[in-house]
Amino acid sequence: MRILVFALMVETLNAGVVVETEEFGLFRDIHRCTYFSKEISMQSGGLWEIPLRSYCKPQWLPKDTKKEIF
Repeated sequence: MRILVFALMVETLNAGVVVETEEFGLFRDIHRCTYFSKEISMQSGGLWEIPLRSYCKPQWLPKDTKKEIF
């Protein structure tokens, strides 16, 4: 049996080009994941451009996974 989780993905940008993509956490709830994604992406409040972009990606994991899920 598998469970559906949502991975918080953060991309580092340089001149608008993705340099690196990392997974920063797994969430059971899409709303909780998107909360953190929005906070990361909108942290400047529009005052300056930040070199980060984030999103939530669905993943299937085994039910007995050892990964921490928030």
